[in-house]
Amino acid sequence: MNKASDLLLFVFLIVILGIQNVFATMDDPPMEELERARNTIESAIQVVDRSPYDIWNEHDLVIDGTIIDSVPQKTYPVTLQYELKVNKYFKPTEQPSQLITAIANETSIYFEPNTRALFYLKKLEGGYIVSTYSVKTSQNCSARDLIQISPVLPNDNSIVRGAHTVPWNYKDMCVPDYFSYDPDFWTFRDYKPPLRQFRDHNLPIDLQRCHSDFESIHSKNHPEYIGCVKPETAEKLVERGWGKITTSGIHLQNN
Repeated sequence: MNKASDLLLFVFLIVILGIQNVFATMDDPPMEELERARNTIESAIQVVDRSPYDIWNEHDLVIDGTIIDSVPQKTYPVTLQYELKVNKYFKPTEQPSQLITAIANETSIYFEPNTRALFYLKKLEGGYIVSTYSVKTSQNCSARDLIQISPVLPNDNSIVRGAHTVPWNYKDMCVPDYFSYDPDFWTFRDYKPPLRQFRDHNLPIDLQRCHSDFESIHSKNHPEYIGCVKPETAEKLVERGWGKITTSGIHLQNN
């Protein structure tokens, strides 16, 4: 854990454990202290483009919850103490409590009372922090839809059989804004060539696929999408020094 993360944990522990905040006792807090606290919080809440599995693994609790109360705290930047009613636990599957207290940064994670949302929470001694990956539900998008892991969650051992195929032109309207693509795009999806994958859905190259009986190739002339060739063609490319085998397929050397 880096120094910024350590400082963030310290700041939130002060709030959660009810220790008197050092800034609350100062009539004129030193500007360098305020700036340091602001920078620490802002760096910790910055959302980066991660996969749904990364987000799932980084958090201690993943729940469908409803805000039943919101109380501003005497901190800088301003934080809110949320009282959450748990509608469903996704992680862990057992239910330790139906009510949870969690702290959130007001400028980055603000929910009105009675808001229902998918909440990602990190555990600290004495409470939880609301992650910026938390997102409101809607009439058409449940908390389960917003997780973007399908057909089953990592802690679900259910076996899925007989699921319907998703049409090629299907657009998932429940993808949270922090994803630049549809993370579970290939779940029961009809297949189309890589160029269509890129043009129709802006699918990142590392998520593009070839048919199971073809090998993928990567060319510098076409960095947005892969090509697909028969295994014997891929072997010849490598034998002649025109391509290199990697975990993501054959990378052409000179074009």
